[in-house]
Amino acid sequence: MIRKGTMTSIIAVLAVILSANGCKEYNVEEILLLRDDISLTVKGETVISYDATYYQLGFNVQRNEFRVHDDAMANFFILTCSEVPSAEGEVIYGDIIWTGTTRTYSETGLQFSVEKTDDTGLIWLWNTSKKIGVVIKDLR
Repeated sequence: MIRKGTMTSIIAVLAVILSANGCKEYNVEEILLLRDDISLTVKGETVISYDATYYQLGFNVQRNEFRVHDDAMANFFILTCSEVPSAEGEVIYGDIIWTGTTRTYSETGLQFSVEKTDDTGLIWLWNTSKKIGVVIKDLR
């Protein structure tokens, strides 16, 4: 017969083990840096991958705002930055809003690190706390 205190301890240990196994690790190398397209990725899932046939790009200089959206604005993401990111290693802050399958999501005051840039104007941004990866294009 198991005592009540022992059973509680066993349940607590099992809960910790199960929750640890259910947590996925998302890292910038696997999620973001392998991408070569303008895109939004949240916790390992591609939310939007830019295709010029279906999407448009926009940029607002006054607001440091990058937009990727379809004609109907049914699928989009908008990233508003504290400043236009430009150099690897730079840290900026931003607000992002995007459409999901059932609703619109938003996060504010996120810290993004500039992980990579290239000669075509693409900029790879990563937020560690929410596991959000964004690849944008500098249209200036």
